[in-house]
Amino acid sequence: EALRHAVDSVAYEDGFGGKGMRSTMAIAEARGAVLSYGFAGIPVQALSPCSAKMAVCGKGNATKPEVREAVARLLGCPLMGEDESDAAAVALAASGFAVPRIGKPKRGT
Repeated sequence: EALRHAVDSVAYEDGFGGKGMRSTMAIAEARGAVLSYGFAGIPVQALSPCSAKMAVCGKGNATKPEVREAVARLLGCPLMGEDESDAAAVALAASGFAVPRIGKPKRGT
């Protein structure tokens, strides 16, 4: 089926490895498919899980349930599965979206 929307950039979560040979190979194949967009002149971004969590939750060590809830709230949709909400968080982070950071204030401020 042809793409319904033009693709102007692609992002994926980097730093994820499979637990076995089959899952590792599947991840490598998927990355290869994503990186092929780069050969077509479409920008490709690799984002760390921490960056995606920081963008939607304001902290890089957010739990999967926190990411799910934040994505659902930000997009105004029902809760998604963990994989879907992780992908949505990567897409939001790649688009430049970011909620305010949560953390300890710096000394002297």
